[in-house]
Amino acid sequence: MYKLLIVDDEPLVQVGVKSMISWDKFDIDVIGMASNGEQAIKIMDNSFPDIIITDVKMPIMGGIELIQYCRENYSKQPVFIILTSYEDFKIAKTAIKYNVNDYLVKLELTPQVLEGSIENSIKELKKREKENINLESSNDKQDISSLKERFFIKLLYNLFEENKLIYEETTQLNLDLEKKKFITCFCDISSNSKEELDRDKLLNIYMCTFNMIKQISIKYLKSFNVFLDANHFAIICYFEDEEDLNIRNTVKRAMYNISESVKNYFNVSIKIGIGNVYDKLELISNSFQEARYAYNLQSTNEDIRVYSKLEDNYEDRFNINLFRDDLRRSFEEYDSERLDKIFCNIIDWLNSSHNEYLKAIDCACNILYISLNLLPDGTDCINDMFSSEIEGYRSIYKKKNVIEIVQWISLLRDRLCEYIDFRKRNYKHHIVTQVKKYINDNLEEKIYLNETASIHNISPSYLSLIFKKDCNMGFSEYVNQMKINKAKELLIKENHKVYEVSDKLGFESAFYFSKVFKKITGYSPKEYIKIMT
Repeated sequence: MYKLLIVDDEPLVQVGVKSMISWDKFDIDVIGMASNGEQAIKIMDNSFPDIIITDVKMPIMGGIELIQYCRENYSKQPVFIILTSYEDFKIAKTAIKYNVNDYLVKLELTPQVLEGSIENSIKELKKREKENINLESSNDKQDISSLKERFFIKLLYNLFEENKLIYEETTQLNLDLEKKKFITCFCDISSNSKEELDRDKLLNIYMCTFNMIKQISIKYLKSFNVFLDANHFAIICYFEDEEDLNIRNTVKRAMYNISESVKNYFNVSIKIGIGNVYDKLELISNSFQEARYAYNLQSTNEDIRVYSKLEDNYEDRFNINLFRDDLRRSFEEYDSERLDKIFCNIIDWLNSSHNEYLKAIDCACNILYISLNLLPDGTDCINDMFSSEIEGYRSIYKKKNVIEIVQWISLLRDRLCEYIDFRKRNYKHHIVTQVKKYINDNLEEKIYLNETASIHNISPSYLSLIFKKDCNMGFSEYVNQMKINKAKELLIKENHKVYEVSDKLGFESAFYFSKVFKKITGYSPKEYIKIMT
């Protein structure tokens, strides 16, 4: 049922409008009548109307001022019908500016005119409802897509603390990746344009290329495409465990067809490295490292290279796994001293690596990608750190020797430490505040520690630690406390049944809900209702 509010300073007009038509016919409840905008706002604070019929000129607050107030103070807007004593071009023009649904003159008002206006208002309400549903659906899809991309980035860089967390996230994201074989491709896009393009044009070309590859790859492979930075991306391909084929050759042929389809269209070059095949999700990071190594070994005229163990002096290669956990903790805990120590160790290793360029560039890119994905707004943040460089942080790809790469890494270290020191103030409390807001905004959903940590870009163990320190209670305990607070409101103020509250707040069963309720309040839900009423 729709709610309607009548606002006019003439009592006869109020009564006349209310009695002019049968509101039940339109499934409308007239929730009140007000003599001016201020009275209308007081009614709205108790019961928000879907439609407001308002006079323009009234004492204290007129109709136009009421519309302005609603636009400035409410996210949801009523449908307005302007009611006035005479036609006035200025008022009509203002009404159009504020998207008023109809403009009615009192002397010309008949039941037929009013019914026609109400029918149009209901159509507008239904249109808005549909748009909101579509917007929510679109936002949900974007949120899920964003969570999936973050999940695959964490896989590529081996950023999960435990393997079991990987499989928990696949369940939450509804990803069917059991009994599969995986292989990863590392891809680089560069423009072939002879004219010098500005950064925005280049970014647009790279994004269009990435999006087209994403669409075309569906024809050739079952895969997930992961955007790494402006001109680098990864493709994680997966095959059924029982498929009997040469997976690396299949992927190589597919990548050739995909790259040929787009490179002439956008006038770009695409260089691709392909890693080994693995049968476990947690080993995708190995395939990604091998793909990047194969890419770095490419000759000038080579577009696709498949990793070969014979070419890889693995023992002498930079092993990011030695530093990954410490890097993650440094970013999560905003520990600049630990970060500085890690970078010094890496720089010492590079200085003793006998001027081997491939090792150095591999090392720098590993650190870069992990930093991009562990920092909030990582791309913008790190680009700001390299604002003095024409190509921003992508200047690393222009470095010609180990000395230049070490200088680039040293600059990254200094800027990251400055950034961490700046952000450290109140960081932990800020994170907990954000998490608490997220919990309270999602009380009707099932809330998991791992998923919440992922959304806020920190590890579950660290979130658990800082949450307990800040709130003097564990994460799950707080979630239950907030849900039970909401349950009390639903039981007493809204007269919901126990099983309705249990279902509405995402509990597994009414029995489990009652158990949690009693643990927190000392009473069963039924006992609590009896005491409060």
